[in-house]
Amino acid sequence: RSKPSIKELEQQRVLLQRQRDRDQQALQTLYAISLACRGVTSFQTLFQAIVRELTQVFTFDACYIAVCDPDRPDLFQAVLFEDEGMQEYKEAVERGPLTGLLVQKRGPLLFRDLVAERNRLDKTPDTFGQSHKLSRAWLGVPLMLGDDAIGVVSIQSYTPGVFGEADLDLLQQVANVVAVALENVRLAQAQAALGTALSEQVDARTRELVALSTIAGDMVLREPLPRLLNRALGLMLTLLRLDAGNMRLLDRERNSLVLLVHQGFSEPYAQQRAVLSLTNSLIRGVVLENRPMVVITRLGRMSGSDALASFEALLSVPLRIGSRVLGTLSLFALQPREFDEQERNLAQAVANQAAIAIEIDRLFEERERQIGELRALSAVSHAASTAFDLPSLLRQVHNALQTFMRLDAFSMVIYDPARNIISNGLSIDEGEEYTYWRNEPPPPGSLSAWVIRHRSILQFHNLPEELDSYPELSRHIVGAERHAVSWLGVPLVDRDEAVIGLIALQSYSRAAFSERDVTLLTNIARQVTLHVQNVRLLDQRARQIRELDAIGQIGQLISASYELEEMLEGVYRILNQQLGVVVFYLVICEIETHAITHSVFINQGQRTSPLVPGSPPNPGSLTSWILQHREPLHFHNYPEQQVIAPGGQPCESGRAKGAPAGRTRAAGAGK
Repeated sequence: RSKPSIKELEQQRVLLQRQRDRDQQALQTLYAISLACRGVTSFQTLFQAIVRELTQVFTFDACYIAVCDPDRPDLFQAVLFEDEGMQEYKEAVERGPLTGLLVQKRGPLLFRDLVAERNRLDKTPDTFGQSHKLSRAWLGVPLMLGDDAIGVVSIQSYTPGVFGEADLDLLQQVANVVAVALENVRLAQAQAALGTALSEQVDARTRELVALSTIAGDMVLREPLPRLLNRALGLMLTLLRLDAGNMRLLDRERNSLVLLVHQGFSEPYAQQRAVLSLTNSLIRGVVLENRPMVVITRLGRMSGSDALASFEALLSVPLRIGSRVLGTLSLFALQPREFDEQERNLAQAVANQAAIAIEIDRLFEERERQIGELRALSAVSHAASTAFDLPSLLRQVHNALQTFMRLDAFSMVIYDPARNIISNGLSIDEGEEYTYWRNEPPPPGSLSAWVIRHRSILQFHNLPEELDSYPELSRHIVGAERHAVSWLGVPLVDRDEAVIGLIALQSYSRAAFSERDVTLLTNIARQVTLHVQNVRLLDQRARQIRELDAIGQIGQLISASYELEEMLEGVYRILNQQLGVVVFYLVICEIETHAITHSVFINQGQRTSPLVPGSPPNPGSLTSWILQHREPLHFHNYPEQQVIAPGGQPCESGRAKGAPAGRTRAAGAGK
């Protein structure tokens, strides 16, 4: 081969010089881009630095830089457009046909004239910037990191044929540096996001621990339970940024959830939603299955309740101790939202603390109840041992019970089974005392008559609704002019299994007396029964002593007096003093003819003219019946307005002294 000419050598030198200059410029550009990207944590800042450096190497009218979104393959996470000096930064931008092709093929694209080479594309390229102009020369390369395309960079010109293979090679080198810089930005952002999230989680966990510590500290305080629960509920609403909440207690007897505390609801809420039937409740699974319940949206439509119509989301967890469910904690949001595992765990932890507070309060109440019951039993025993008459006993039993039971009215009657009458009866209604049915049989349709007749406990949680189950019963009022709603009656049964009375409690609110109250009242009734019998024995003993004393005095009078009239008046005085006799009528007659020889009639201390001696008593009179049958005549309930006249016939008189005193009204609520 012949040696190159001087001209050829000069051309080669010029080309090598240009290549060296271009390589030096490329190295300087890559270095400048590396410096510009160092420490940058924002895509927008990074893109702007790259565009500035690209203008030092390439001549272009428009530039497009984008980074892919790893979570959404059809979108660019961030994009920077520049068109003849005008820049625009956007996020979440759809990929265009050309940029999408770069990512898909993971290789560069060079169009010397897009208009002439449009047949190489399946779709028309998207426009940006000055859309009235069309790009002619177009050069684009993917930003590769290993085998993955993480973005694109393209430069464009409105003049065809501006870019060549050398430009393509240089842009690819630049793209390799830019890809590393983009990944560094992404890692920095991820690290910052992770740090922020970690900081937020630490703050959130700190707030949660503080809240739980506060709630746990509150539990050891002897504050009212509603105040403690209300404070815990408020902390939960603040921590989870929710709008309303409530706590409900499970009532197993009524199969319902009873409202304890609530926040964020309207005023009528407590009245309208105080008790929820568990059967139809939206949160019944929380109680029955002991598991949380989450509703993300459309809560109002699901519940069918006006009270919840404005709420969208719900988190409800059981108030539980171990596997035992005491109630529910429910939290509400006005906007749709999800509840993550941490939020559900936090709500459950607070619910568990609340359950402990409820159980502690129940144990304290149980202790106080037991103390109260023991005190009541002791007070009843003491009262009974110091009461020597039945009226005093009745009052002291009432005083012992009212210290710890919800009594609106108290009734106690003493029944004489031999005569089928109430010998003593007392009702204390709202502090005022009433007497009723004394020396009368209990009305057949009364609740008291039912207890005496069946010798059984009778209880009503809602008397107006439940009375229909007892067609033989009717409603009565004794005391205040109000009908009882709750009623509890326990018989007094003596050693011979005979009913000698009953104790009845009543309230003007529903379900006022529990099974615990029934047990306590039954125990008190047993004690009272013993003391009633003791008082009766004491009364009987005192009466026997009075009778023996009267007999002794009369015997002394008869043996010491020889004047018949004087002796008969002395007998009256003795009987009146010892036995409280009001009417005294004594007749002495012939044995065979029953002709009256002497007679004395004293009515309330006033002596009336005796019968004419020599004539027998009027036929059909009480005196005539006694003389003929030679046996005593006794009436348990002789008409009050009738007394025996001197002639042996009943006659009208005023009310006798010693009749039952006190206020008497028509029969009453369950008496």
